[in-house]
Amino acid sequence: TLSDLEKVKDMTENQSETYALMKALGRLTKKCDLIICTDSPYVIGSMNRLEKWKADGWKKTNGEPISNLEEWKKIAEILNGITFWPILKDRHEYRYWLQNETKKMEDKEDV
Repeated sequence: TLSDLEKVKDMTENQSETYALMKALGRLTKKCDLIICTDSPYVIGSMNRLEKWKADGWKKTNGEPISNLEEWKKIAEILNGITFWPILKDRHEYRYWLQNETKKMEDKEDV
């Protein structure tokens, strides 16, 4: 929610998307079936590889550790026992509203 916004700095887009997903999933209070809609091909692709990464010791096919390892481990832990479907969607109007509200908050802090 808007009241739970927190500033994060020095993150790539993929890092911020992974972090946002982890924080959102962390709000779940019980096991449920879950549809995760995002406009991020990175998040969709990563979620579809979670089980393989886990089985492969959290390494890519080239043997290197996956990016954003700790966040994906936490996401996998939260999703354990949950049936989920990641779905790629166009950007939602909520995104633009949230961006505007965040900008307003930043502008007030700069005063």
